[in-house]
Amino acid sequence: MLVGVTGNIGAGKSALMHAFERLGHKGYYADEMVNDIYKDPKVQEKIGKDIGGTIVLGGYVDKALLSIIVFNHPDKLKKLNAIVHPLVRGKILEIDHREKMVFVEVALLFEANMQGLFDRVILVKASWETRKSRAEKRGFDESFFKRVDATQQTQESKAKNADFVADNDGDISRLTDFAKSFVEQFGKEAKGGM
Repeated sequence: MLVGVTGNIGAGKSALMHAFERLGHKGYYADEMVNDIYKDPKVQEKIGKDIGGTIVLGGYVDKALLSIIVFNHPDKLKKLNAIVHPLVRGKILEIDHREKMVFVEVALLFEANMQGLFDRVILVKASWETRKSRAEKRGFDESFFKRVDATQQTQESKAKNADFVADNDGDISRLTDFAKSFVEQFGKEAKGGM
């Protein structure tokens, strides 16, 4: 069973992923897939051409600079997503999830229309203030948080399309409880039993 875990900036997607991993399940992260994609010289060339030559220097994509540019220029963000999303989709399709439960964190799962790749989709959500506070603890200022959040679908619209919603406004133990309950509910199905 392949399970997508998504949520807006600061919602706590990684915290839920870690809970599943502590329960013995394999986790994959779209951000790590993107890091691998950025090592491809053809991708670097396309990013340099479509978004800006200064982003790619010496076979290296400057992710900090790229992030500043795309979150200040929606047209360039659209171009970057057009380059990266199909490649991420391809990597997700390669994941072996036969006879087991595997989790994949994809921040832009709904925005990239990837929900069809997964057997179940979990949305992790938290209030605006909680998410902003978490983002600031990770070094993002409020204006950057707002710009990133504005590029994502609302939590409300995602909740309508997700199979499950994990509320992450409270104690981290609630996410652990959610993970245990999810695994108990679907563990047999993942191993081929119904």
